[in-house]
Amino acid sequence: MAHKLFPAMYWEDNRIFDVEGQAWGVYKLPQFPYEFRAETERLAVSDRFERFLHNYTGKGMLLSLSKQLSRQQLEQQMRARSSHKYWQEHVDAAMTELKYRLAYERRVYLILPLRTSTANLRLDQLLTDSNAWKETLKKAGRQVMNGIMDIGQSALDAFLRQGTQKELSDDLLQSAYSVDRQLMAKLNGAMNGKVERATPAELEWLHRKPYFRGIEEPQSVLPEQLPVLLSTKQNTTVIRPLRTSMLQIAEADVVEDLFRVRVQHPNQQTSYQSVMALSNFAEGIEDLGNEWLYEPLEELDFPVDACIHFEVIPGHVARAKVHRKKGAAEDQWDELAKDGDVELDVEDGLADAPILAAKLKEGMPLVEFQSFMAIGADDEQKLLEREEKLINQMDGYARLVHPPGDARALWQAFFPCFTGGVHSTWKVPAEPRVVACGAPLGTSTLGDPSGFLFGHLIRSGKPVFMDPERPMRVLNHSGSMALIGVTGSGKSMTMKNITDKLLALGGMGYALDPKKDEYFSLYQRWASDAYWLRYGREAGAAFTPFHLAADAGDARAIAQGWLGILLNISGSREDRYAAIVVNAALNKLYQMESWDMEFFLACVAQVGAEGENEEERQTAALIRRTLDQFRHDPVAQCVFGQDEANQTLADAKLVVQSLRNLEFPDRSMPDPDKWREPQRFAVSMLYLSTQIGLRKLMEADPAIPKFFLIDEAWILRSIPEGRELINRILLLGRALNLILVLGIQNPDVLLPKDENDDLTANLGWLMFFTLESNVQVRHAVQILNLPDDEDWQKVFSEFGNGHGLVRDPEGHVGELQVDLLPETLKEAFSTTPGGTETEGKKRQRKVRLQRA
Repeated sequence: MAHKLFPAMYWEDNRIFDVEGQAWGVYKLPQFPYEFRAETERLAVSDRFERFLHNYTGKGMLLSLSKQLSRQQLEQQMRARSSHKYWQEHVDAAMTELKYRLAYERRVYLILPLRTSTANLRLDQLLTDSNAWKETLKKAGRQVMNGIMDIGQSALDAFLRQGTQKELSDDLLQSAYSVDRQLMAKLNGAMNGKVERATPAELEWLHRKPYFRGIEEPQSVLPEQLPVLLSTKQNTTVIRPLRTSMLQIAEADVVEDLFRVRVQHPNQQTSYQSVMALSNFAEGIEDLGNEWLYEPLEELDFPVDACIHFEVIPGHVARAKVHRKKGAAEDQWDELAKDGDVELDVEDGLADAPILAAKLKEGMPLVEFQSFMAIGADDEQKLLEREEKLINQMDGYARLVHPPGDARALWQAFFPCFTGGVHSTWKVPAEPRVVACGAPLGTSTLGDPSGFLFGHLIRSGKPVFMDPERPMRVLNHSGSMALIGVTGSGKSMTMKNITDKLLALGGMGYALDPKKDEYFSLYQRWASDAYWLRYGREAGAAFTPFHLAADAGDARAIAQGWLGILLNISGSREDRYAAIVVNAALNKLYQMESWDMEFFLACVAQVGAEGENEEERQTAALIRRTLDQFRHDPVAQCVFGQDEANQTLADAKLVVQSLRNLEFPDRSMPDPDKWREPQRFAVSMLYLSTQIGLRKLMEADPAIPKFFLIDEAWILRSIPEGRELINRILLLGRALNLILVLGIQNPDVLLPKDENDDLTANLGWLMFFTLESNVQVRHAVQILNLPDDEDWQKVFSEFGNGHGLVRDPEGHVGELQVDLLPETLKEAFSTTPGGTETEGKKRQRKVRLQRA
């Protein structure tokens, strides 16, 4: 009989009504970053659930379920993103990779009874056929009815003919609605305002999940929008479904074996399932490091579901229970003592009883709970292998057991609103902290729900996706990113991989390459849609640095920043005449029709001639000679381009600006006062090149995803003008749909340089690869706020190519191996002499082959 499988009769919004007429509220709980988090952050996560338990009384259910994403579903989503050849090649490679890695997302739900009056419940109503039942429901409340289905339409008809159902009055529905609102407010108070009501589609999924554990889950059959009716009562407006909708939950045969369950579907698929109860919890589970729920759910390479049935008992009631049990234990001790054979657990129980009683007296509630874990697979051997891994993972926390003959009852325990049916043997009385320290709200999730396959988590092997636009479009956050690591760590390779995927998704970008043509490989791959821009006589890249914006004020600000870097004009007293001359010359220049170097030199000469004192005239002459000498330099002469009405770069999806002919200062020389003239010119050109790239991207359609890649970003960060420019790009990012991609060797570049400089707060993704020095590692730990219980120097030094710690835009941190897909990109993008595979990468490949 279907009603014996699960108790739900029908639901309305997030409220379920069972066959006894009891109303339940279903709430989706927030999940918080837990992996690699500092102790204070992890405590805050467990404290949220403990706070709820301290402020709640009564029964409830906690469901932590994995929603498995099939390769077919992922492939359909990915292929729809772009038809470009390179994107389709990536999807092909990703589907091959996903044969060995299960993609799934975790969802956590809290199901609580809504304490409504039962005065309006008609217990004597007996419905004899499905038509009468549907008609009664339509008159009673216009709720969405859950058409309970187990083994086909015939079973449903038999259930409707034979099942005794209750009619729910409109007053009861209204009462459940009101209680739900009050309970929602209390939950948000405990969970920091992030609780959501479950949707009808989620309730549908919660009832389907047990039938499809370990195999591909079906698509929802709920209409996208249900017809609703607005009603107002006592100044409260209620939205309710207009009519009932019958849903088929599953058409399957549930077969109970001695220890396990098989769910056989008409399409010949079979879900082999193992559901186990937790018993014999270890002593002292109440602190960090005892995450008995988090570890098996988050660190295994296959999905695990968990269910907790709990009852929170007020302290004064629980004290009476403890007193009675203590008396029984004392009697047992007396009997055993006569024989001289007192069991240790009896002695321990007597010793702990006064401590527990004291806590209850102070107001602490008692939680009695039953815990179950479930796994599934598409074949029996795979199920047994997973079962062994799960049991080993729980070693040290609790014992997982198969109660003989109770497999079906344990399987049913995962249905919403299921109460009773499971033997009380598995009930554990405990302090709220014992449940909370399992970290049910903690997650190791990393990355986006969809996008391109970016890599995989080292601990669980779970695939990690990246959707570069999602932070800006969905999360209301910056999509910009920084990649940090020493030479050979895989930093530049990863930057090319990310920007390559953005181009394949229809985006455009500008890359600043201050190295020895590091990004020429990216240009070659996109040569038909790319432009290679260089400075020098043979490059023909002459331009005017005085007309990089249409507005005179903006153009002047850019030119003034460039001249400040080039001439090393600071705010010191010694530079006051240089600042006066430059400002006066710029004032004259932007009164003219043409804004280029020839006109600016003429303006400088005029300012010098009009100078009020000799020092001002000498400064003007020095500036003029300094700039004029660039006319004959093979590289520097590029700033003598003539002003043209419509000066734009080539109409290309990708522009790579090569700066290889420029002499940049070494990282050991961060002080601009110590730079030589060629080095100052190089840095000033990097600044100008950034302005050129920003101008091009600002002129593009805001709907097009864009990236601005700046490798060796420490150079710009070392000067105030560069920091201001980077901050401007970050602020414009969301409006322009622009992602700033920064390549950095030393984490200290990300640290604040002045009071208003907080770069990391405006970055979405942070990726730390190989780091070597103690200072580098200390800064990385500071930026990521990592716990202090690891030898991070050893950890970061052992990272291989593309292997490191990554923080996503939502604050999750994980240990990740970047996967370049298709694998031909490894050779195309590699800059490592003598090959592309480091020892670290070889180790990761070995682990993958062992898993496969």
